[in-house]
Amino acid sequence: MKLFPDSRILRLLLSVALLAAVVAAGSLLWLSRNLTTIVQQNLRSIYGPELSLGGVEPGWNRVVIRDLRLRRPGGGPIVNRISIGRVIITPRFKTLLSRRMEIDLLRMENPRLLIEIAPDGRVISPLSPRTPGTPDAHSLPVAIRRIEIDGGELILLDRSSERLRMAGVSNRKEGFHLIRFPDVALQTGPLELPLKPVPLPVTLSLAAPGPGSLGITGTFNPVNLDTALTFALRHWDLTRFRPYYLKPDDLNVTRGFLDGDATVAIAGKRLHAPGSIRLSELRVERSGNQGAFLGMSARLFLATMKDDKGEVDASFLLDGDLTAPRFKVRQSLLEQIGSGLARKLGVPVIADVGEGIITLGKKGIGGIQSLFGGGR
Repeated sequence: MKLFPDSRILRLLLSVALLAAVVAAGSLLWLSRNLTTIVQQNLRSIYGPELSLGGVEPGWNRVVIRDLRLRRPGGGPIVNRISIGRVIITPRFKTLLSRRMEIDLLRMENPRLLIEIAPDGRVISPLSPRTPGTPDAHSLPVAIRRIEIDGGELILLDRSSERLRMAGVSNRKEGFHLIRFPDVALQTGPLELPLKPVPLPVTLSLAAPGPGSLGITGTFNPVNLDTALTFALRHWDLTRFRPYYLKPDDLNVTRGFLDGDATVAIAGKRLHAPGSIRLSELRVERSGNQGAFLGMSARLFLATMKDDKGEVDASFLLDGDLTAPRFKVRQSLLEQIGSGLARKLGVPVIADVGEGIITLGKKGIGGIQSLFGGGR
């Protein structure tokens, strides 16, 4: 009885195994190059000549796109709407022969995303396609199981005429206010393109300008905007955001930090967001006592603020219909913060503080939807 197969049979088996390995490797390489072509065709069909790729590297189990950039037309301090150091795509190769692309992991390293606000208050989406509403005939449906972002940066370029009237604008001469949020990390998915009205689990963190941070967890629907998210702000430097809470005749804030927590729920395009904030180490310019501070008489406020120690907290509730042409909650966030601060200090609140900051642009909810390709 032979315990081992004949040498000729063994050689045949080894030859078949080697041939299968070569065929498999060749197939994977062909599929990888095919995916590379598909990725480039889809991106260029959507964004046209504004899109540039530093290089695409096919591999046996992934595709790596280097130095992806989407140029921002016109001048200004920011050249690109989107720039990404590396995009790593781990596909399911068996789907490449069908009319559908499935991706296990889409990972973006060192991406920078610009959100721009035009002079008329309109949000310019960084994701707007070249020809909105007319997808290319060669584009494929895409399903992504998991999306990761690491080492990102979110840039806000605000050129709105209303904002430029406020105190603390970073570059009033050239007509813009610029804020950068580094260290962005995101995990979400699964996601399908074209978008479907399905809630996405979201875990997001970023650093505020200065020492602060923001953490967000929950679910978000990119189609109908239904949301269930919790927000946690820690140690945000108030001086970096003065144009968003000070008016031209208000006392200038020279130091102060903000901590806050909120639960944001959107259902049927209606917002309900209870929360609380804490102000600490607050200092204001004491050279004058005219005007106001968060709706309080500046004179009374300065008389009450005898030192800069301790914290002052206030609760708020944002509740309103997002479909309003210019959405403002029943009582603005600033009014509620000012009222809470005034109660703590025993300072009367000035009636009719103003419009506050809860405004989503001239087209209401469209200002948010445009971030997902609904407007330029």
